[in-house]
Amino acid sequence: MFTRNRSCRASFNSGFNPHEIDAELFALYVPTDANARLTRVPVTHFALNRGMTIPKWSRFFEGAARARFIHTHNRTYMVVTPADRSRYPVSQTLYEKAGVTRRGPILIFQRAANSRLLVNMNPSGEWARDFIFDKLSDVYADHED
Repeated sequence: MFTRNRSCRASFNSGFNPHEIDAELFALYVPTDANARLTRVPVTHFALNRGMTIPKWSRFFEGAARARFIHTHNRTYMVVTPADRSRYPVSQTLYEKAGVTRRGPILIFQRAANSRLLVNMNPSGEWARDFIFDKLSDVYADHED
């Protein structure tokens, strides 16, 4: 499901923590000025409760982030956006795909079916993208900038 950071050693004495593992996942990136695309995002998986994954969004936008969850059929997705969207332009991609006027980029991660861990977004999941954009339209319709 995920790979360990190459600098980690499988020993408690060398600093390896089996409860915290760095990885990279494919996520759907919706920039403000280009087409949505799959991209690799660094994350950390934590062994907390039934598992938890925290994405490292600083490569895509600055400052704090907000996360929301959307549900489509049998999948759950985590949608990560900048907390302060005022410094970003309106996302043309989101407007074209979902009909929503909203500022800032968006990262969308797929969640595992049986835990709170995030998993790779399916590269061939065009149908999933359509459902995601439909849900984004519903979620953000009342929160236009």
